[in-house]
Amino acid sequence: KEISELKVATTKKDKKAIFSIDAGRKYFSKDQIIQIIDKAYRNGYTDVQLIVGNDGLRFALDDMTIKANGKTYKSEDVKKAITKGNDIYYKDPNGDYLTETEMDKILAYAKRLGIGIIPVINSPGHMDGILNAMEALGIQNPQYTHGGKKSTRTIDLNNEEALAFNKELVKKYATYFAKNGSKI
Repeated sequence: KEISELKVATTKKDKKAIFSIDAGRKYFSKDQIIQIIDKAYRNGYTDVQLIVGNDGLRFALDDMTIKANGKTYKSEDVKKAITKGNDIYYKDPNGDYLTETEMDKILAYAKRLGIGIIPVINSPGHMDGILNAMEALGIQNPQYTHGGKKSTRTIDLNNEEALAFNKELVKKYATYFAKNGSKI
């Protein structure tokens, strides 16, 4: 259930075979991910879709400082909030999240093999860990509410404070992965 396979042909010239791993709900170590990349390479895959944010958030950069809403959320506070957010539903005895150093090694290994990494952080849904982290950081009611029911997974698109934080968080990750060679 944790690992799924997806093959996509984009054009006749540019065929992609993409292996997808849900590393958001379940923690995978650096070594486990490298083994998966190696196996994908040996089986003819061109890319690995690495879902680091799917319900849980399993990757933290060295500098997780977020500037949003006229506030600065300190890096260590954001990391603690991510851990707290993951622990509510996705506590894993093997680990909580990958560090930037670990991800750098994963990306370098994939690059040596010619495997593209497609990072994924789900939003506006499937982001329980991020929503819980937002609450731990003092953002009020970041979850979508309808008919008196509060979603555990979906951000409230009318909550400007939650949206601003989420946009900066996703931007931080998009910048990191783009600088490290991810094209998608």
